[in-house]
Amino acid sequence: MRFTQLAECDEKDTIVVALDSVRLRVVELTDVVLEMEGNASAASNDSTSLFAGEYTYITAQSVDNIGDYLNGLKSNRYTYDTYTWTTSNPAVGTIENGLFHAQQPGRTMLYAHSNSNPALYDSILVIVKEPYIYVKANPFVQNYKTPETKYGTYDMFDAEGAVVSVKSATPYAKKADIEWNTADQKLNVKFAQDDFGYDTVAFVVRAFNQDFNLTVPFRYHEGDMQPANKKMLFVNGGVYGGTQGTELLAYDTQTKKTATVGAVDAHSVQDMIVDGAFAYVAADNYITRFNLTNNEVVATKYCQDTTRWDDGKG
Repeated sequence: MRFTQLAECDEKDTIVVALDSVRLRVVELTDVVLEMEGNASAASNDSTSLFAGEYTYITAQSVDNIGDYLNGLKSNRYTYDTYTWTTSNPAVGTIENGLFHAQQPGRTMLYAHSNSNPALYDSILVIVKEPYIYVKANPFVQNYKTPETKYGTYDMFDAEGAVVSVKSATPYAKKADIEWNTADQKLNVKFAQDDFGYDTVAFVVRAFNQDFNLTVPFRYHEGDMQPANKKMLFVNGGVYGGTQGTELLAYDTQTKKTATVGAVDAHSVQDMIVDGAFAYVAADNYITRFNLTNNEVVATKYCQDTTRWDDGKG
């Protein structure tokens, strides 16, 4: 169908309205289709999922019986229709003009009816999942050589790809100097050198358009926890009244070789405890800490209480 507007002239035969025409095409709508952004196939538009608190947009388009060419491609999508949206379970989520807001875990069917022909509609299953966010380590361990470490949000938290932002970070024990830097979005955890121990930070983080309260522990203790063969530890020397010093040695059960972990200037060995990557040897009046990963002495502490003897020598 074509409408034509004829040219009009004034009394001097000057054209004041140009000749023009417009072509109208009457189409019949045959269907309604719903599509998720980024989905390439019809099968992938049958259902979608998201977490409670999130939003997603669903596009509705009507299909006509003629089709037209756009950029060399034939399309039968009628883009001038409007739709009435409904949901089978409003408690799970709400829908308005194609924008779905997930409210709580569950399933709901969304329907879009054509306002031009209400008998035409399409539907999509929406699955709303329980939002979760978890701490990636329990605890976060700082190497004894690096008492100061910075942690970003993605170093500490996992929310299945969702953006996580920190609203507040409050240390509990204040064993370490802990500060959240809003500018670079990093947590700076600084323990005093060789002052081994724990601290815990209470976080309020935001993800999925809601707040979460999380507790994150930090430990300043372990050495380089590299994979290693099983070892048998033993002390060489340590004879009371002797002159030979004490050595801590490690026998590798796979290589069948013995290596010296470290030595202390002591003669009487009382005990040895292994904790993770470290061994503690009590000899004479000292406790010595050995790193079993790189075979070195970390620290030696004098432990005798001289106040219990009159001569002050212990």
